[in-house]
Amino acid sequence: MIFLIIGLIVGGAAVVFILQNVVTISVHLFSWELQGSLALILIVAILTGAILSALSFLPDVFRNYFEISSLKKRIQKLEADADQYKKNIEELSKKTGMISEQKITESPTIAETINSLL
Repeated sequence: MIFLIIGLIVGGAAVVFILQNVVTISVHLFSWELQGSLALILIVAILTGAILSALSFLPDVFRNYFEISSLKKRIQKLEADADQYKKNIEELSKKTGMISEQKITESPTIAETINSLL
């Protein structure tokens, strides 16, 4: 909603600017000559500058896009590796738990040891 209000204000200011600057001017660039209203020439110059400045940011935008994409892939791989390591740890802890349980069940109880001595 705020952008709509700002857009209406800027648009209204542009209309007032155009209506107040209807004088015809002539612009010379090398061998070219362009005639038009002052407001139109200024708006075209401003838009051209804005477009050129936006185009100058495109290499950074693409570079950042590809870098972010590769980092997301790396994060997914690292998360998959972390999950695999967690599974390995759980399996190893179960195996060591089974081994210790087997040792406990295989070892004779105190009563059995005493009975074997008598």
